[in-house]
Amino acid sequence: MDTGVDQSQDLIEDALHALDLDWGAAAAIVITHRHDDHAGGLVRVANLAPAASMYAGADDIPAINTPQDRDLLAVGTGDLVVGMEIVSTPGHTPGHISVFEPTRGILVAGDALTGNPGGVISGSNASFTDDMDAAVASVATLATLRPDVILFGHGEPVTTGAAAALADLADS
Repeated sequence: MDTGVDQSQDLIEDALHALDLDWGAAAAIVITHRHDDHAGGLVRVANLAPAASMYAGADDIPAINTPQDRDLLAVGTGDLVVGMEIVSTPGHTPGHISVFEPTRGILVAGDALTGNPGGVISGSNASFTDDMDAAVASVATLATLRPDVILFGHGEPVTTGAAAALADLADS
């Protein structure tokens, strides 16, 4: 998923090693959106994982720095990347995407959602959101997935009651 800010490659490498993996195991790099705290490390990570294909939402691709010899592939709702479903979730940015792993019910929401203490979920942070109406519509889209677990770009994961909490947010 996201590569974080520039210089995040060591943290990503530590996570790979914790799983007894190395950069060669990276088949795909998925960027949820163009903001530097999510895509800023892409050039360094891509150079360390040269066999990995790189993906992002079409409307954000022009604003994401990539290695000169590599292209980001545009993905959106209905596309599959290494068995995970891509869901277009515009609003935070025009090309924002989320990723859903249906077998385990894991949703990687990027910044379409925010995790708050106590398992409370809120929508995209208005201070950093391009189109709040689209962001609210994206919450409703994500609620239809009924995830068991939600991982956020910012905030602690929700591992219990995720579908209900997301449905409540979508209904509010």
